[in-house]
Amino acid sequence: MPIRKLSKSAIDRIAAGEIIDRPSSVIKELVENSIDSSSTQIKIITESSGKKLIKVIDNGHGMLKDDLLLSVKRHCTSKLDENDLENITTLGFRGEALPSIGAVSKLTVETRYEGEDHGWKIEVANGREGQVRPTATPVGTIVTVQDLFSEVPARLKFLKTDKAENILVHDTVKRLALATPKIHYTVKSNNKITLDLHAEVGDTPLLHRASKIIGDNFIENSVAINISQSDITLIGYASLPTQNRAQPQNIYCTVNGRPVRDKMLLATIRYAYRDVIMAGRYPIVVLEISVDPRLIDVNTHPTKAEVRFHNAKTVRKFIANALTNAVGKPTIKTYSTISTNLLKAFRPQVDIQTTISSLEQTEQTHGSDGMPEAGQLHIDRQIPIALSEPIDQALQTEISHTSNQQNDPHYQELYKIENEPNEQQKLLGVAKAQLHDNFIISQTINGMIIVDSHAAHERIIYEKLKAQLYENGIARQILLIPEVVDLASGHAALICENAATLKDLGLVVEEFGPTAVLVREVPNILCNFDVANMIQDLAEDIIEYGDSSRVSQKIDAILSVMACHGSVRTGRKLHLKEMNALLRSMESVQNTGQCNHGRPTFISLNLNDIKSLFKRKNKT
Repeated sequence: MPIRKLSKSAIDRIAAGEIIDRPSSVIKELVENSIDSSSTQIKIITESSGKKLIKVIDNGHGMLKDDLLLSVKRHCTSKLDENDLENITTLGFRGEALPSIGAVSKLTVETRYEGEDHGWKIEVANGREGQVRPTATPVGTIVTVQDLFSEVPARLKFLKTDKAENILVHDTVKRLALATPKIHYTVKSNNKITLDLHAEVGDTPLLHRASKIIGDNFIENSVAINISQSDITLIGYASLPTQNRAQPQNIYCTVNGRPVRDKMLLATIRYAYRDVIMAGRYPIVVLEISVDPRLIDVNTHPTKAEVRFHNAKTVRKFIANALTNAVGKPTIKTYSTISTNLLKAFRPQVDIQTTISSLEQTEQTHGSDGMPEAGQLHIDRQIPIALSEPIDQALQTEISHTSNQQNDPHYQELYKIENEPNEQQKLLGVAKAQLHDNFIISQTINGMIIVDSHAAHERIIYEKLKAQLYENGIARQILLIPEVVDLASGHAALICENAATLKDLGLVVEEFGPTAVLVREVPNILCNFDVANMIQDLAEDIIEYGDSSRVSQKIDAILSVMACHGSVRTGRKLHLKEMNALLRSMESVQNTGQCNHGRPTFISLNLNDIKSLFKRKNKT
């Protein structure tokens, strides 16, 4: 086929395909134009998810007659200085949006410039321009798009269901609304208002807009970020690691007011949460990034969804450090919904006879071995006693037993910490008991806290290992008897190949035949742990991460494995002093609200909530 020049209609449709691929992209371009025109109110109306009708109404400054005529022609714009292409401060700048939309739909633009007696109107039907005519319209602009892709059936085939397209429309509007919280947005779909975001006022408009879009609990389960460095400013909010989602849809980033879905920014955010959130989960983040316009390139993506930073490495490090410091500060705070769900799980109306039968059955099964040790909570002994004896007699027995215990010097020493008033004022309170040999029950001034001792200790060890490694190297202790660890075929060689890296992590290993290694030294912070299991896990990690250089890059993950093996194991009975020492350590380390795998380490219950479970009145 000989080379020939394409028709204007074909050229326009091809160009439109790069910018306009679905109804949400039409709305994005039109709303961006409304924002650039200094609108304070923007209304979006759709029918059939935008395939049949899209209408965007704004109260911006509007256009004059000559500007309206040029606005539907390709590469005509008022937002760009040809002599300063690097200084782009508006959302639009290419002059392609309206011509591209007009090439694949029936487009009508009605506008009135502030101060004029009437407005002007123009129609473009699938690339065919009409005449500019006077019309009665309020100040601002109304853009109507009908029968999108009606003459491009191939494009229609690739659209999703109306429900799915509507979700994309709402996501687009929400991202734009987060970038401009002082604008009132309304979305009306099939004659029903589906989104109404009033303009935010006050000192924290972004936070209030985020709470409406993400949910009210985002405010109490996030930390604020406000930091500047050289030409970069970062403002926003980042969720606690325990508040996360299965997909990254709730990561909202803007660069100089432009909503972006930049792969580099997403990777940076995930890196910042790398050792405090579960694998495959994503945080909820709202970030406003402000930089000198000359230091970014916004013309790298057809839909302007990505940007390119001139000094990407510096920006990545700045954002990662800001997020890591924000969510990693020592704070006794965890996702409030966990506590809410726990309260809902309690059932005060449980049939008491069923409970009694269950407890009596447990007593018959486990037998009686006397009262529990101090600090250990075993309620299965107490209730059957009260049921099998007269209540007064049972109570007297209990008082006598407690009195005898209190005369015991060991008991007094063990419970000494409970009598210190300042301990209960600590953020995590004072330990009272251990439940099922794993969960610490702690009393605070305002309620109680339940701590997963294994998860909490795992985080403490992990943070201490990291601190040792990055400060002076991990201190090691020599094993009195070196331990031989048998491994699967090939795993021993992998461990030995990475012996230098493992030595930096506090593990000294040697070759011991083709399928075993000899462990001579271990980190002295670890105690009473299974060396063999840890070495086997490390071998599997090395296979996952690759050679020694890759292992070095994944040091945090390896330290996490070591911390998991070195922490208090589920099923170990702790004395009160040990429990309280654990609580005090939790108050002093970073990321204490979750373990290395992203699970919560504790749950806090407010005293008023506990009282409400028992229908008791709360004091005001």
